[in-house]
Amino acid sequence: MVKTAAVVALVLAALGGPAIYAYLRIGEVERAFDKPCVKVTELENDQADWIPAIPSMQKHSELLVSWAIAISGGIVALITIRTLHQFQTIRFLYLLLAPALSFIIGSIWAAVAFQSRASYLLLNRCADSEGTLNGLLLVQTDLFQYSLATLVIFALVCLIELILGTVRFGSDRS
Repeated sequence: MVKTAAVVALVLAALGGPAIYAYLRIGEVERAFDKPCVKVTELENDQADWIPAIPSMQKHSELLVSWAIAISGGIVALITIRTLHQFQTIRFLYLLLAPALSFIIGSIWAAVAFQSRASYLLLNRCADSEGTLNGLLLVQTDLFQYSLATLVIFALVCLIELILGTVRFGSDRS
């Protein structure tokens, strides 16, 4: 009973920590949304040069979302597969997948915020004087990179365990 509670606590901490971090990072940028809209027509031409960059930024965001969805599908497949490999040296290796999944979900959430902000700015012809689009894209990229870093650590430990021969393949978890 205590062992199960400890595992549940570890999973919740592994999921919650990155989720709270993503929430705080996205919230920092979203606080600037409350400022009044400055119409592009009221700006000088050199200040309105950012508008052609939005489609390129949107493509970058969409590419990250596509990869994030593919990676999250792979993580879910690893977690839900009927037979798991048992690692003898590090028993809780699969817990590394929890923060990776949490960071990926945060990255997708940042992409949704980015798309809605870009749509608002384009439809209302407002200037992004606070740099919110760039900020959201940076947060999305950072969260995606943190997820990849966690997955690389998982893959390296798996590879080391395979090389050392300390893995029992396909043992049934039921």
